[in-house]
Amino acid sequence: MSARQRSRATPAYLAYAALGARREFAGKATLAARMLFVAVILLVFSRVWAAVLERGLLAGRTRADLVWYIVITELVMLSFPYLHLEVEADLRSGDLVARLPQPVPYAAARLAESAGGMAVRLALLTPMALTCGAVFGAGVPGDLRGVVVALVLVFPAACLAVLSSAAIGLSAIWLHDASPVYWIWQKLAFALGGLLLPLEVYPHWLAAAARWTPFAAMLNGPGRMVFGLDGGDAARVAGQLLFWNLAGAVFVAWLWGRALRAIETSGG
Repeated sequence: MSARQRSRATPAYLAYAALGARREFAGKATLAARMLFVAVILLVFSRVWAAVLERGLLAGRTRADLVWYIVITELVMLSFPYLHLEVEADLRSGDLVARLPQPVPYAAARLAESAGGMAVRLALLTPMALTCGAVFGAGVPGDLRGVVVALVLVFPAACLAVLSSAAIGLSAIWLHDASPVYWIWQKLAFALGGLLLPLEVYPHWLAAAARWTPFAAMLNGPGRMVFGLDGGDAARVAGQLLFWNLAGAVFVAWLWGRALRAIETSGG
C-alpha cells in the first residue's frame, strides 16, 4: 500500500473504530455485567488467597499482591470484544462476502472496530477494577509505579488478544465453527498465561515452557508488574508484546489472504 493509499485509508479505519466504540456504549447492559463480573471475581479470589496465604503456600506474596495481579490479568481478558463470533456470524449470514468489494479489507475493518470497542471497555472497566482491587485486596501494592506500568502494558496485551480473536474467527471459513478453536485458545491462555496464578508458582519446566508462548507475555507479563517495578523486566515485557503483536498481525494478514482464495475457490 502506497503512502497516498494509507493516508486515504486512515479516516476509514478511524470511522470503523468509532463505530466499534459506539456499539460498546450502546451495550450498557453488557458493560454493566462485565463490571459486576470483575467485582465478583476479585471478591471470590481475595477470599481464596487469604486462605492460601494463611497456609503459607505462596511465600513472599501478600493478599494485595495476588488480588492486584488478577486485576491486571482480568482486565486483559475482559477488555477485548469477541471478534471471532462476529466473523463467524458474518460468514453464516453472507455479510462477509457482501463486504468484500469495499475499499477497506474486511479483516482490517473488523480489527479497527474491535480496537474501538476495546478502548471503551478498558476506559470503563479500569476504574471499577482498580476500586475493587483496593477494597478486596485490603490495600494497594507497595510500589504503585508497578501498577501504572502494568496498566500501560494492558493495552498492547489486549491488542494481542484482539488479533488472536480475529485469527480464530477466520478459521471458521474452513471449520464453519470457530468455537472449539476459541475454547482451546482460552484454556491455553488460562494455563500458560498465568491468569489466576503467577508463573513463578508453576513447576519450573512448565513456567519455562509457558514463557516461550504469547500467553505469558499477554497475561503474566503485565500482571507481575504489580509485584514491584523492575525497569529491565518491564522493557522485556514491552518488547515481547511488540514482537507478538507484529507476529499476530502478519499471521492474520496471511490467514486473510488464504481465506480470500478459499472463498474465491468455493464461489463465495
